[in-house]
Amino acid sequence: MPNVLALARRFVRHLGYSAVALDAPGHGDRITDPEEAERRRRALQDRIAAGPGGGERVLGPEEASEWVERTTKGVAEWKALLDELDAQRAGMRYGYWGVSMGTAIGLPFVAEEPRVAAAVLGLAGLGNRPGSERFESSARSLRAPVLLVLQWNDELVGQQEGLALFDAIGSSEKTAHIHPGGHVETPLFERDAYEAFFLRHLGPVD
Repeated sequence: MPNVLALARRFVRHLGYSAVALDAPGHGDRITDPEEAERRRRALQDRIAAGPGGGERVLGPEEASEWVERTTKGVAEWKALLDELDAQRAGMRYGYWGVSMGTAIGLPFVAEEPRVAAAVLGLAGLGNRPGSERFESSARSLRAPVLLVLQWNDELVGQQEGLALFDAIGSSEKTAHIHPGGHVETPLFERDAYEAFFLRHLGPVD
């Protein structure tokens, strides 16, 4: 995604950090059924166009199972990636950035991964989606510092769902940044906060 690439370049240019990203299973270059991927993309656009509360997502059994499988697989892949990076250079400090689906996968990953020292998460909340019990349990077991980014008029995540996630996060250091606007309208200046957050917790490059 262009926004992920742009953010990664900022971390490299401004902080001197290395950055790596993974396509989620079934997304990006890992799409195996382009027609189905396009159908889901249009459905997501329709939900956003419907406005807050106007496009509640109802998943069938097969899609719900895929959701849980994708999240579980994504967590395992991020763990494997850190193992590979550690094999190349031991002792690196890690931060995680991922919102929306990046939080669906990233929150359980960070909760289970002591090598991640800080995480930016967001555009997600507690609710009745598949795997919600595990997601909430992971939030409560989080200990790394967290910056949670929410949109007050998010078409996909209700205000109370987002606030409930912030409340559930078990980290002793956690901050919420909330902006007006919809799911894809997080202001670009928030990227300055991401940089400051990671610099504070990961430190400068040695």
